[in-house]
Amino acid sequence: RSSDLEVGDGVLLRGKIDRIEIETHTGGDVEFLIGDYKTGRLGNLPGNAPIRKGESLQMPLYAAAARKLLARHYGLNAEPSGAVYYTLTPERNKNGETESHRFVLLPKDTPLGQTRKSRSSETVAGSEEREQMIAESIHFAKTYIDGITGGRFTVEPVDRAKTCAYCSFHPVCRIREATPE
Repeated sequence: RSSDLEVGDGVLLRGKIDRIEIETHTGGDVEFLIGDYKTGRLGNLPGNAPIRKGESLQMPLYAAAARKLLARHYGLNAEPSGAVYYTLTPERNKNGETESHRFVLLPKDTPLGQTRKSRSSETVAGSEEREQMIAESIHFAKTYIDGITGGRFTVEPVDRAKTCAYCSFHPVCRIREATPE
């Protein structure tokens, strides 16, 4: 369909990215940061570990899509600088400071990454690791699509308290049968 965007390996996406923050550097390099608004708690938002495991694909797939959209529609050869979840319900951390966002895919060697040194859940070693995580996420998505297309719906034991707490698909999902309470 014309509104679908192929991000790679035959993976088609359709949807809306909440926010793309664009920065042009001296010398003409262009970077963008993907932003996504969430209503839930900051502590429930995924870090880099679920991305690496193929459990959280939203931000890396959005980064791949935004790169293509910015090139196609605006002629920008832009690279992702990372992604950020903005929660609409800010929380106080253990130091009493208000927090309202969590980064992912943020290279440590970038100015923004250097300010997040203590947050390994937010940063990656460098832009090469970020690109590898984006490519692996596309591969995970392709694997899931192929499985679903082939009628394979794997149900694996998960932490139901985290995974199922806000899910409205429990009437059709088999997780409860695969992992008895």
